[in-house]
Amino acid sequence: MKIILFIVAFILIFLSTFALQNTLQTAKQKKIMELLQKKDLNELENELDSSSCRIILPAFNREFLRLNAYMIHNMQSKINEQFNVLFDMKKNPAQDKEVTVRAFEYYVQNKNKKKSLEMLDKIKEMDDEGLIAHSQLFYDILIDKKSDYIDILTEQLENGSPVDKGINAYLLSLQYGYIGNKEKEKEYLELSKHSFKAN
Repeated sequence: MKIILFIVAFILIFLSTFALQNTLQTAKQKKIMELLQKKDLNELENELDSSSCRIILPAFNREFLRLNAYMIHNMQSKINEQFNVLFDMKKNPAQDKEVTVRAFEYYVQNKNKKKSLEMLDKIKEMDDEGLIAHSQLFYDILIDKKSDYIDILTEQLENGSPVDKGINAYLLSLQYGYIGNKEKEKEYLELSKHSFKAN
């Protein structure tokens, strides 16, 4: 009987500790998100480096939040350094995928062909055919300036959210620009702007 009571007590203590940890994590993440929205980088970095934050939040979460802060402030050298920090960290497959995709999107948007290709090669090693095809499309249009996706994206234009429509219209605008069709380029650029405003 004493053993059963001990086990029950242990389980209750474990559950209450787990619940407290979750509550503290939620509160800490809320505070960090508020600092991100305020764009107060110095206070945010102090918070991420604080002893309480190191105890409550896992290292990956802290460093990924730091990356987001650098992106909000468009600090390119810091962003590159932070990607290196995240890639060097011990991560599970889901975290590695998250960092790789974020890096690919960043480098493609900034027209960094070498880094974009490096991230694309990492994506191709993943077991995600949809992500691979999506990433290849973005690389081909934004980096290699190909116009092979006009028919595909035109078909997809009527489906999806306003954001999806805005992105597809923008990619169509780029491709029409590559082939010298200024009228279509302008038409889809205006559609892209309208779609993002509607979101």
